[in-house]
Amino acid sequence: MGHSRRVPYSAAYSGKDEAVRAAIEFAERDGQTGREAEVLVQGRDRLFRPAWTYGNDPYPIDSEPVAEPEQKPSGGALKRAAR
Repeated sequence: MGHSRRVPYSAAYSGKDEAVRAAIEFAERDGQTGREAEVLVQGRDRLFRPAWTYGNDPYPIDSEPVAEPEQKPSGGALKRAAR
């Protein structure tokens, strides 16, 4: 099982984007030491999804805001949308 570290979004950061960038900084350093490193972001549906993965996503990240991970609607949402 892998090592995990949590960087909570809190008042220590000016916003979610800054917190995610800080998490990516930590993950990049972990990746450079040979650890598997991934940043997960909690979506509005309260599920966690990968936002950045060491070795797969660019680093340093650009100055654009960090995108919200894609959310796939549940079966119930699809049924409601079809009505």
